[in-house]
Amino acid sequence: PNKVMTGKVLSVNKEANTFTVMTKGNKVVFIMKKGDALPEVGKIIDITYIQTTPSGPFNAITVNASKSNSF
Repeated sequence: PNKVMTGKVLSVNKEANTFTVMTKGNKVVFIMKKGDALPEVGKIIDITYIQTTPSGPFNAITVNASKSNSF
């Protein structure tokens, strides 16, 4: 089942197609599919993802601007 997380984008790695968010005091790494646009650093986003391993990185499915300011 897909999960959803809200976080603030800390960094983006275009070569690896990954981005890191801060959520609830933790850094979490997500992998985007090739060709999908990576989010901008500093934005607060909602990520729909699949967790394939307990500690990540997680596979991001969709990334959207968040309506929430809490993360």
